[in-house]
Amino acid sequence: MIIFREIFHKSTTNMRQAVIYCAAGLLLLYLSFSPFAVEGAPTVSPQTQIYLDGVALPPQELEPVLVQGEIMLPLRAMGERVGLIVQWEHKLKMVTLHGKGRNIALYPGNPLYALNDLILRTNYLPLLKGGRTFVGLDFLKEAMDITLHSGDLQKGALYFERGKISLPDRDREGLPNGERELPLNFVELLLPEGKVKTGDWFDIQLAAPFVEGIFAYEITFAYDPAIIQLIDVRNPDYWPLREHQLKEIDNEEGMMRYTLTTLGYRETLPPRDNLAILEVVVFEEGFITFNDDTFTVQLLDNRGRNMSVGLEERILTVEPKT
Repeated sequence: MIIFREIFHKSTTNMRQAVIYCAAGLLLLYLSFSPFAVEGAPTVSPQTQIYLDGVALPPQELEPVLVQGEIMLPLRAMGERVGLIVQWEHKLKMVTLHGKGRNIALYPGNPLYALNDLILRTNYLPLLKGGRTFVGLDFLKEAMDITLHSGDLQKGALYFERGKISLPDRDREGLPNGERELPLNFVELLLPEGKVKTGDWFDIQLAAPFVEGIFAYEITFAYDPAIIQLIDVRNPDYWPLREHQLKEIDNEEGMMRYTLTTLGYRETLPPRDNLAILEVVVFEEGFITFNDDTFTVQLLDNRGRNMSVGLEERILTVEPKT
């Protein structure tokens, strides 16, 4: 999965920024629209009583809706009942929740959402109705640790429990169940064509000129800071109004992380001539190997699935400064 550094501060403002960091780098999630994300979805019987851990919740706050026969419940009311702080980011049209070890971000009408450092997928699109966001039972279970224990709509009672499952494993592979592995997608790693000498500044380029449909990606670069220092990382094709990027450079530890996410729903996404350009300086002569041990490239497609990546090895020859 695409992984994002967890930086969560105490203040509400910084917490919101951290959740957005996780979502956008995240996540940054694409803003898709669905025929279900509209007003006027049919409601369950007004007499339906919701119970959480055996306690009856106020019916006026927890009135469910039915979408194609599936039960959906109001996100804010359920979240606040389990101690989460729920906020609506008006500018981004995004809901964030944090607390109890969880930092969640989602968009109404978008099946992808961020939970801590994972991008996950719900089976039922979050629904916007009457100014409130409704989510399905699978979202409640995996993202909020609220599980439907038993219930009968005909008798008008649904019984939920919390605290029965653990957070998803950050190393879990794939999103939808039972899907075949995607074909290998080659990412090009381009080094300078001419000779490189110690003390020179030069560019390392990663590109995917033949890969369509890259919705989000993350690149990490691990290096020996005694041999190489990273000056900057950028994408010259970055479009601020349509994309969100995050970068982190640590020349003391020898680690760089760069993420970019498409904002706004796209049916098709063209190949990326640039994923990232790293500006570096090298201090020692000799041979430097660049491969999938040095660079880790992770891609997500429009459906939020991991795209298998192939990265060819490259060797850089560094000559002494004359």
